[in-house]
Amino acid sequence: MSLDDREGKERVQIAHKHLNLRIDLDAKKGTLEIEGESALSIKSTGLLSIDSPQIIIGGRTLVPNGRPIQ
Repeated sequence: MSLDDREGKERVQIAHKHLNLRIDLDAKKGTLEIEGESALSIKSTGLLSIDSPQIIIGGRTLVPNGRPIQ
């Protein structure tokens, strides 16, 4: 785990080197990255909302057309 709180460098990173897992919150770039060679699960007992003008899944852009995803 690393933390860099110097001005202009604000960043937190959690990594497991042997499993190649990484969570990186970079406040300077305004990004949150989750990367790894294992499964990623998002679970919710309520609503899961993704609000973005562009969504890419598996390299394919999700086109908003009002129809449910199949």
